[in-house]
Amino acid sequence: TRDDLIAFQSFPDPVFGVIFNLLSGFGFWIEAQKYFISPKNINPLWPIISVVFISLAIAGVYKIFKNKEKTSLPLAISFVVLFLAALDFAGGIALPAFAETAFWLYEKFPFLIGLREPQKLVAVIMFGYAYFGSIGLSFLADKVKPAFKYVLLGFFCLLPFIYTPTIFGGFWGQLKPVSYPQSWTKVNNLIVDSGRGQNDDSLTLFFPWHQYMRFGFANNLVLANPAPRFFTKPILAAENYETKSLYSHDVRPESLHIEGLLSIEKERVNLAGEEVLDRIKWGESTAVIGVKYILLAKESDWETYKFLDKSGDLKKIFEDQSLILYRNLAL
Repeated sequence: TRDDLIAFQSFPDPVFGVIFNLLSGFGFWIEAQKYFISPKNINPLWPIISVVFISLAIAGVYKIFKNKEKTSLPLAISFVVLFLAALDFAGGIALPAFAETAFWLYEKFPFLIGLREPQKLVAVIMFGYAYFGSIGLSFLADKVKPAFKYVLLGFFCLLPFIYTPTIFGGFWGQLKPVSYPQSWTKVNNLIVDSGRGQNDDSLTLFFPWHQYMRFGFANNLVLANPAPRFFTKPILAAENYETKSLYSHDVRPESLHIEGLLSIEKERVNLAGEEVLDRIKWGESTAVIGVKYILLAKESDWETYKFLDKSGDLKKIFEDQSLILYRNLAL
């Protein structure tokens, strides 16, 4: 939808804007959320190195078109066209001159939904650097003395690693194996054992109600909620983006029911905007969709869910430093 294109549009650099950001290999929408350590945070010289890469590619284009080699000219022209098209589409609606065209193309050609995050096309830009930059480097090496040629080539071999230092040390400590807390296994066993020998197709509701949040056991990095894949029994968890222009695409009736209950609990209005003053009985209200357990992970804004303790039809049967498990007495 148009809201997707707005939510996931390319992100401009605060100083250099969107075009230079894309040409530099950046612009992924999540940069605005600061969910990860960007090479920009480590290397203050990134704009200068980026200009070097761009200049090298321009030198390669110049050499090809100057020599007018019949064998390489058609390929070079094709790559230049692809490069410019990729830059245009990677900018997408973030480029005012191209925005309406981008909206029209997405509406007329549904297969373009695969480019909802248009920054994927930065890969084509990088391929253009690889092709034209290698020719530009050859052109540059021919201009220096033989004694400095290998020094020059060695420097440019190292430059990509200098440009992206975060590829070292598990992407600067961001990617490393972690273990789930032991309580996750304990709670999983409790839920499985309670339904053993029964035709139990009940749900376990997972809070906090976010698809993406920081988990302490995962080095406090933001990740998609892993609970639906960890627990054996079906987990009802949020599938919301929570961006300014796009909250969610989730149309599951159970999910919308929980959204409505949370809206009443926190805002005192339902999803239709009507004021609701009655207190929610969470056990009774979730029993209608088959929720047998409510699982509250002590992550993110979990303390705002303490209203569960006040619901008389829920019983807390487990708690430690990571999780709280409530049994729904109404089911």
